[in-house]
Amino acid sequence: MQVTSRTNEGMLFLMSLSTAWFIVAAILHGGSPPGLLRPAAIYCVVIAHFYITKRQRTGTHFFTNLVFPSLGAAICVAIWLSLSPGAKTAGFTWLAAGLLYLAFLTKGFSQTVGETEF
Repeated sequence: MQVTSRTNEGMLFLMSLSTAWFIVAAILHGGSPPGLLRPAAIYCVVIAHFYITKRQRTGTHFFTNLVFPSLGAAICVAIWLSLSPGAKTAGFTWLAAGLLYLAFLTKGFSQTVGETEF
């Protein structure tokens, strides 16, 4: 069975009939907390590598290696802080479930994951 956006919309509709709206919203935004922290961390790595380690600080490098990554990280953190506690809990629960599934697939992280064909 191929999962489509219609299937997902139908599942969310059925969930909304029997569940409070705030719980559905938390599930919808559940992927946001880990999804927002990853880009923020990448922006910090860009600053550390190019601006601090490689000392690329002059001309346009000042903007591309410090200003823009700092703005991106600040926006990601601001959005993350504005999420409800339920959304944060749902997101990190989903992340933990994914890590447990990955541990199962790799037999305790001792093997690599095979390629997935779509």
